[in-house]
Amino acid sequence: MNGMPTYGQVLDLAMQLTVADRFELCRALSRSSRSNSLRRISRAFQTAELSDEEIRQECEAVRQEMYEERLAAVRK
Repeated sequence: MNGMPTYGQVLDLAMQLTVADRFELCRALSRSSRSNSLRRISRAFQTAELSDEEIRQECEAVRQEMYEERLAAVRK
């Protein structure tokens, strides 16, 4: 074994957290995913300059993702 925990081990540990801590973990993972997405977009454009439309679209996508996360948390 390479020392890396398996998905099942991580899930078992996450399920031992309080609901509030699980929510925070979910938010941290989502932030990480959004950050990775922004890096990929930035590399794709190969420029630091983004149009107002591109910024607006990304903001809308992030807002939608955050809304869906809150909605999922309320439904639990």
